Amino acid sequence: MIRFLAPLLVCCGLVAGQTAQEWLQEGVNAFKAAQYDEAIDNFKQAIALEPKSVPALLHLAAAYMATPEDGEKARLGRETYARVLELEPKNLKASGAMAALSFAQVGVAGADLEDARRWQLRLLELQPDAKEAHFALGVIAWTRFYPAWQAARRRAGLKPEDAGPFKDSKLRASMKAEWGAVVQEGMDHLERAFALDPGYDEALARLSVLMRERADLSDNQYAWLAEVKKADALLKRASHR
Repeated sequence: MIRFLAPLLVCCGLVAGQTAQEWLQEGVNAFKAAQYDEAIDNFKQAIALEPKSVPALLHLAAAYMATPEDGEKARLGRETYARVLELEPKNLKASGAMAALSFAQVGVAGADLEDARRWQLRLLELQPDAKEAHFALGVIAWTRFYPAWQAARRRAGLKPEDAGPFKDSKLRASMKAEWGAVVQEGMDHLERAFALDPGYDEALARLSVLMRERADLSDNQYAWLAEVKKADALLKRASHR
């Protein structure tokens, strides 16, 4: 019976003793054909044979993330990227993926903004000119600051259309103390993103928004107006390309 089954296994591709590299290649072929479940199975076989194979782990993570609407696969993809970083803490692909995944959650209720910020900073340690990480850090800073800014405007009795700055000096001082460094960091990163890519209009537009909101912390109306004019000039520059 065993002699009879052997040719059948060979002709069906179920070859005993298949190597990790062969399983990896089969997974790559399946992935290219958009056969993601099959690719996942093949990559798992490769990893079973070589548990510390970074290429196989990276491909497995990518296969999981190919269907991001599947929450369980997305979770497994993130865990797999984390395994890569346990093996190679400076792996650029895994770091970039984790940074992108964490940033994708920014704006979602309950998102861990500090975790997202840490991943962007970690990516910048490996790739200082990663413009997407600089942009993400600017957006994260704005996401942190915006609710506090809105609450401060309500306390100051300002309607959305009302001009600033906050007239209460104590309110201005407390906002500067709590948020000044956060906003400046965000603006610095957005400026860096634009410097790296002068066509990065979204970074310029985000910088304009953050600058306009920071204007409410100005000490007087003249300073507020100067800040708003700079913000408007940036927005106009971004929208007229």
